[in-house]
Amino acid sequence: MAIRMAHVAVGMILAVGAVLAVACSADGDGDEMNKKPEVVGTGGEEGEGTGGEGNDTGNGGQGNESQGTGGQGNDTGTGGQGNDTGTGGGGNTPGGGYGALATVNFTSGFIFDGAKFNTQQSQHPEGIQMSAAFVGTYQSNNAPVPPNGAAMTAAFVVHLAQYKILSVQQQSLTNASANLDPSVIVELDESIGAGAVSLPSEEAFLYLTDPSAGNCFAAIGVGSLQITNAVNTAAADGGQLSFTGSNIQLFHPSNTPGGDLTGEFPAGSVCPYK
Repeated sequence: MAIRMAHVAVGMILAVGAVLAVACSADGDGDEMNKKPEVVGTGGEEGEGTGGEGNDTGNGGQGNESQGTGGQGNDTGTGGQGNDTGTGGGGNTPGGGYGALATVNFTSGFIFDGAKFNTQQSQHPEGIQMSAAFVGTYQSNNAPVPPNGAAMTAAFVVHLAQYKILSVQQQSLTNASANLDPSVIVELDESIGAGAVSLPSEEAFLYLTDPSAGNCFAAIGVGSLQITNAVNTAAADGGQLSFTGSNIQLFHPSNTPGGDLTGEFPAGSVCPYK
């Protein structure tokens, strides 16, 4: 069963990745990458308390916009409902987390040439990992990654020489070779070496796309990867690449730790919040 090339957002590693990296971490050490943006949270702002009420209540606090547990109001926090929601809420404005990749474990013994992938994939089976490299959930309904009902999930890496990047892609297919949602893609600088790398950064950018919706951008990953093997990664083909990771937090492009980044993507290319 031939694996079809997924959508590749060439150049995004230097665009959205850099924008989000700067917005998320002021000191560059990556510690701030997991902080929640202002529109994400478990309650409101301006005042905290226990058991009180306010104009807009979150977790039972007190104030104009407050925090507490189980509050109700126009703006709600954990588990609430309203126009603007925090973690686990429901409403018109997306809340915080959008799922997470609990485990990441990718290994390829052959980096494909992006221009020759269709012919090389049958010649170098060592380049295709015939199991899921990325496992977790995405979207507010915790849809599984890889998706249920897939006849096959595989991962591979191609070298895109014209953009000087490596594109690692996980695809899930039906028996009819149709791609299922989502695809997981990691773009890496072709000069990547062994060691830890932040997501997102100018070196690495992880995102999910939905093939059923024209490969729109569904989520952005925030966390880190540990590159365990990187051999001849800048060569046209034939190199090797392995990396691991865990607890990669996912965010809809409209609601990331760096704010609303939909404007950094091509017009109309971001999936609706689900």
